[in-house]
Amino acid sequence: MRYMNTTGKQLVEHWGWAAEKRQMNRNTAGALRTACVHVLGALDNWEQIDVTSLDVDDVIRRFQNLRARDFNPTSLNAYARRFRNAVASFLEHAKDPAGWKPISRAPKVGTNANRRATAPRAKRATEDRAESGQTRGDTTPAPALRGLIEYPFPLRDNLVARLMLPRDISAAEAKRLYGFMMALAVDSTSAP
Repeated sequence: MRYMNTTGKQLVEHWGWAAEKRQMNRNTAGALRTACVHVLGALDNWEQIDVTSLDVDDVIRRFQNLRARDFNPTSLNAYARRFRNAVASFLEHAKDPAGWKPISRAPKVGTNANRRATAPRAKRATEDRAESGQTRGDTTPAPALRGLIEYPFPLRDNLVARLMLPRDISAAEAKRLYGFMMALAVDSTSAP
């Protein structure tokens, strides 16, 4: 059995690897990676911590206390759930890389009025739209999006990121946004 590094940095990088190697859906792996970055960000020197000795509930509590003003309760809970799943799955991979099975959601199948099974993906999409204030076919911006301007930003060849920012973004908000973007960066280079 090969030695596996179980630092916070490796936990975050694991989900990039899982997406790149097509071990799991890229969006799912990206969501788990983002949750790890945000939640571990509540700790000093999170990149060096040993995930095997981590008190997951304590770290989540710290994250929720620290970032309560930045995220709504639904998002905080989603980050907590994803972080718990990410840590558990990562530790399973560390114990047995060859036998590791990526995280997969069991389909939540309900029934409609005709007693037919509903599609899990459709249900999740509806929940996601409801959380964001959008409805199918709704072309008007959700209340949270009014007053924002979309800024297309050519990030790299064939990839344009779209930022939704207030017209009157302050220097303090821009600095906070910069810090957030640096936390999402995959490489570990320091700021320019």
